[in-house]
Amino acid sequence: MSIVMEIAKDGTLHKYVKKNGKCSEEWISGIVRQILEGLLFLHSKGVLHKDLKSNNILMLGDDNIKITDYGLA
Repeated sequence: MSIVMEIAKDGTLHKYVKKNGKCSEEWISGIVRQILEGLLFLHSKGVLHKDLKSNNILMLGDDNIKITDYGLA
């Protein structure tokens, strides 16, 4: 048996912002747009996340994100 996982090069959104300090409005709006698109998809499938926070958003390296931790969903 094998487990394959995607690498989140920049860690969590929380750590990324803490490490890099101030972020541009353009960058922030891009991240927020991706989060909202992800939530719209989840809601269309009848899933509520219930624990959305910066520690549950992974940064994939090219300013793309993944929403994680569906333990309470």
